[in-house]
Amino acid sequence: NSTFGYAWPLLVGNAELKPETADTWTAGFVVSSPFESPALSSLKLSVDWFDIKVKDAIAPLTVAAALQLCLDPQFNPLVLTDATAAANTAYCQNIQRNQTGQQGTVYNTYTNSGRFNVEGIDAQLDWGMDVGPGRVGVNILANYLLHYKSAALSSLPEVDYAGTFGTTENGLNSGAYRYKLFTTLNYTIGKLQLGLQWEHLPAVEDSTEATTATTATVA
Repeated sequence: NSTFGYAWPLLVGNAELKPETADTWTAGFVVSSPFESPALSSLKLSVDWFDIKVKDAIAPLTVAAALQLCLDPQFNPLVLTDATAAANTAYCQNIQRNQTGQQGTVYNTYTNSGRFNVEGIDAQLDWGMDVGPGRVGVNILANYLLHYKSAALSSLPEVDYAGTFGTTENGLNSGAYRYKLFTTLNYTIGKLQLGLQWEHLPAVEDSTEATTATTATVA
């Protein structure tokens, strides 16, 4: 039965790390306005697709991954046949117990156990024209995530966190928004510039939505 508890992770070094390896693909195009009118002559659009796959990712093991390496028969078959021997394995020795047998300190270290795949599209739109004594300009940056897949252990299937709060495993940043917009509006007169910037982030699902059918939208 599932119970609630605390874990006290303690991060330690690892002299056996090896370099990460990655396959990175990008493709894109830039379109400049074919028009000569003042309102459209400076219009420019650039679009780039990217696909980054990292193997042997360097990152601290999560507490969940550390527990799985000890308790999951897939990684520690001894748990099915010899509990004492299983408890003496290196991964289980990293999980300390307090006086009552509850989980205490979990020793984590940097490993090359994970992998991830981030794929998406970046776009930039620029526009400007002379208005009155100065010039008005608009810059719009957009990012759309196609995939934000990650697996903490090499034998686990990747989970796609795109559109959720995301994950920090494998050194990734949380907040896997399906899309993001960053807009800049400015007006320039000589050396004086007045600008306004704002960012739009859409609603996201809880990270557990990536692995369960339960919907929990967060605005």
